[in-house]
Amino acid sequence: MWFWIWCVLVVAALTGAFFLGRDLWRKAGAVTGAVDGLFRARTDASVRAEARIEATVASVPRGPDVFRERHELVELVAQRRAVRRARAADRQARHAPRYAAWRDLDR
Repeated sequence: MWFWIWCVLVVAALTGAFFLGRDLWRKAGAVTGAVDGLFRARTDASVRAEARIEATVASVPRGPDVFRERHELVELVAQRRAVRRARAADRQARHAPRYAAWRDLDR
């Protein structure tokens, strides 16, 4: 009688181990795929970041404006405002199609 009880227990333990191992194998495969996707996304992000860094205009360090003449400061402020307005117009032009799509979303 004990022989049959132990046989059932061993078979049940082996069956449970099989299903547990199969589940762990599937989860390990999913984790490996996620890690692979994460590494690809990281390399893509670093490439995009490098491209953006290269595309930006290098900033030129400038000295203090305190000791400049008034007419130089007026010209400097006008130049900076023009640059700022140009950047804002460029940003609005880039976002215009997206805003139009959002406005047409509920129509």
